[in-house]
Amino acid sequence: MTIVIVAAITFALSTSAIFFISMGVVKSITLLTENEMLSFYIVGAVLLLIILIFILLRGPLVERPLVRMLSKNLLETPSLTHRYVARKDKADQIHKLAEELSRELEEYEQEGGDE
Repeated sequence: MTIVIVAAITFALSTSAIFFISMGVVKSITLLTENEMLSFYIVGAVLLLIILIFILLRGPLVERPLVRMLSKNLLETPSLTHRYVARKDKADQIHKLAEELSRELEEYEQEGGDE
């Protein structure tokens, strides 16, 4: 739930930042071209060009790093089966150790113990 709120706030702030930066660029271009409508078209075209480049390069920019990160996490993290087997092995070792200690204690008591 928290990640959704953080993502929503980040999206809203990013959108606002892009809007205000774009408006500043429009005003700056208007000073050069003396045509505000042309400035809006130029900024809009640049933003569309950035979106198009991002779509065309989504493989190297988004998909490959995402696949690399997910595969790294999935392959390096021990699976639930491995964790269970490790616990079972530990439980078996503890059980064997307890039996061995019990046996040694019985032998010690049979030999006379602390007499």
